[in-house]
Amino acid sequence: MFILDAEDLQRLTGTTQPTRQCKRLKVMGVPHRVRLDGHPIVTSDAVNEYTGVSSREKPDTFKINMAAISHAKKSA
Repeated sequence: MFILDAEDLQRLTGTTQPTRQCKRLKVMGVPHRVRLDGHPIVTSDAVNEYTGVSSREKPDTFKINMAAISHAKKSA
């Protein structure tokens, strides 16, 4: 997870003005916080959640079916 920089926020919201960025993030439903200077703070996880991409998805796991292998050896 990392915090988006000014360029990323501009690309995401379409504006460079912090007040407008915050409004657009709210309308888009992207979770964010606002710094004391008015600039939004957005994490990459928040953007991934908004776009439907999860950085915490578990990779596919497979389990070897030893019983099937054992049965196949006996049949051969």
